[in-house]
Amino acid sequence: MPMMYIGKHKHVVAYPVSRSLITVSAYISDVSKEGTPCGEITAFSPIVKEELLAAFTGWEPEVQVLLRSMNEPMKLPITRVVPLERYSFGRVLIAGDAAHGMPPHQGAGAGQAIEDAYILASLLCHTSSTRESIPKIAKIYNDIRRPEGNRALQASIEFGRLLDLDFPDLEGYKEGDDSMPLEILEALGRKASKDLEWVWKNSVEGDKRRALHMMD
Repeated sequence: MPMMYIGKHKHVVAYPVSRSLITVSAYISDVSKEGTPCGEITAFSPIVKEELLAAFTGWEPEVQVLLRSMNEPMKLPITRVVPLERYSFGRVLIAGDAAHGMPPHQGAGAGQAIEDAYILASLLCHTSSTRESIPKIAKIYNDIRRPEGNRALQASIEFGRLLDLDFPDLEGYKEGDDSMPLEILEALGRKASKDLEWVWKNSVEGDKRRALHMMD
């Protein structure tokens, strides 16, 4: 099952992909750089394992084992788009990461791209769909998908902040501080679980019905 280890401006996510392989992602946040250009790191770049381990000194033994087991760790910046005012213009439409590229914190980016394609395909397959109706389809697609895509984008950003303990109730605490009240941590766990529910509870079918109704 997936595991999340969270700390001040750092967190680690690990989950199995087979009996012998585990995906491990270690995040280190610098809030002062949020919204700034990525600089020299534009893709996967090698990172010295000792540098990675040093960043998580003092963390749980299982975190140390996971990080030490990584054969060739790589680093990359977490990028995202600025929420867009529209996903279509005339006959031009954008979808997926071009429309709502988001951090990976809720694992929702690919799902949102699939929903884009599902809504668009449903509109294009409508009985009244013609070459001349493409601008109308584009507008409906924008009206349906843009609010949801931008909502998912913002939800992913905020969930990353939650995992990094970056919210008002914890401003005075630093990494390794063991004086943090248990009730705050318990509330954080409940909020994290609640904030993830939409990923598997929300359905795109209602949006599909609305989109097709707008075609009639």
